[in-house]
Amino acid sequence: MVQIDNDFLLADGGTQHPEQVLNNSTPSNIDIRTAKIDYVKPLDKTLKTGSRD
Repeated sequence: MVQIDNDFLLADGGTQHPEQVLNNSTPSNIDIRTAKIDYVKPLDKTLKTGSRD
């Protein structure tokens, strides 16, 4: 559990609002996993590319 205290202050240092307390129960262990796969299909052997030997 995380507790966050917020104070709202004026320019002269006085408080504008009473203190606000926020509680948060967000999980602290977050796993991010990624994967990338590249697939290249070879050209057909009978395909003519237009190059001359």
